[in-house]
Amino acid sequence: MIVKRLGQYITEKDISYYLFENSIKASRGSISKAVKNNKSIGSNVIENILTVYADLNPVWLVTGKGEMLLSGKNYGEIEYNPPVKVSLDGFDKIEIIDYVYDNVTEFKSHKSFQKLTKLLFADKEMGEVRKEIEQLKEQVSKLAEESN
Repeated sequence: MIVKRLGQYITEKDISYYLFENSIKASRGSISKAVKNNKSIGSNVIENILTVYADLNPVWLVTGKGEMLLSGKNYGEIEYNPPVKVSLDGFDKIEIIDYVYDNVTEFKSHKSFQKLTKLLFADKEMGEVRKEIEQLKEQVSKLAEESN
């Protein structure tokens, strides 16, 4: 199936689904969901893919025959222009979590992500410590009342 081979291509090129979808101007999650759920994609999407990713062998994509990649003589240089910043406005929490989950290996290599995860775990631990302090305060109050 085309989407299965497309998933192989994306993995081979080590491109995130988000970057891939942006590069072909597809809606967010459309390709990743199609690949994961083995759903078909439209011919206009395939045309955009083959236009942007000129090294992808269209015969292989459609039929599975031949090599995945065309030789260097058969395609021009591919230029990726990923967005520098992404606004999370308009996305709900589940969509953000899904995106991070889909791209966690890419995120792990960024120092800012590493710092964020440390802060999140530290904040969680601080919350647990605060809760324990409140419980201890209550116990101290009860003991003070009992001793009077």
